[in-house]
Amino acid sequence: MAYAAYSQRKQARLTAACDELFPVRETSDDDGYTSLAIDLDKYSVTLYWRGPVPSRVQEAAERVRRSGITVHVMSARYSLVELQAAVDAVISDERRRSVPQGLRCISFSPAVDGSGVEIVTGSLDDELVEARRHATAVPLHMTLGEPPVALSGSLK
Repeated sequence: MAYAAYSQRKQARLTAACDELFPVRETSDDDGYTSLAIDLDKYSVTLYWRGPVPSRVQEAAERVRRSGITVHVMSARYSLVELQAAVDAVISDERRRSVPQGLRCISFSPAVDGSGVEIVTGSLDDELVEARRHATAVPLHMTLGEPPVALSGSLK
């Protein structure tokens, strides 16, 4: 029980560190922000950023470091805005080509390091995979998955 409480305190401090770093980014434009990742075991936060890191972000990272938390600022290949645009392009392309529902992409997730987009899809058919790759220049990492099943009623 003591370890769980200790882990929760560490998690809370790391989450607070992310809260300190997140508001310093511009929210209206593509400022380069990609993601934040927490490593509880190493008691660290990693900020992924595309391009030059603004001084306000560097200053926030330094404040967090002074609190005893390790902060890594890593270069990302793509920003979150660019990754979201890639997702939008794939979705639009599938709709335009009238890809059947069961063969479409099921879920999208920006790679935490900004290297591309992770996609769970209903089909890894060569033609569909190639069409998705032509929809965007951002690398797409695809795995086969099952569409979610809607639950209705109560579980008894």
